[in-house]
Amino acid sequence: MSDQSNRIEREVAEAVLQRLIERAGEINAEEKYAWRIVRLELFGSMLDPSAATVGDIDIAIEIEPKSKERGGYIALAKSAWKRAPKGSQFWNWPEDEVLDHLLAGSDVISLHYHSDPEVRRWPGKVVFESELPSLDITF
Repeated sequence: MSDQSNRIEREVAEAVLQRLIERAGEINAEEKYAWRIVRLELFGSMLDPSAATVGDIDIAIEIEPKSKERGGYIALAKSAWKRAPKGSQFWNWPEDEVLDHLLAGSDVISLHYHSDPEVRRWPGKVVFESELPSLDITF
């Protein structure tokens, strides 16, 4: 039998999801971030409209650098590195900064990279897609 005590009321989960979508738009609009959100896809128990509660909010995420040119990305990354907290993984910080802002400290959102074959097995629903076309990045 599953533990029902850790489940989230659907209304609460929907509000958290809406704020997540808003933050994705903020990240893409904010020039300071070196990475952008290409797509967020909802999967898991949130897709069942009859479920009054959900275990968590499973999101498949696709992100990419905001600049196609190596020099443009380096400039954005250097700016992000200046904001990196002590003890952070320096080289990963430009991407981690975006993920941290997207999560906003939530313990009910579960992010998974869309490129993960395990994630792609599950049906999903796109809840956010960038208005900009995806970049063909080659460094």
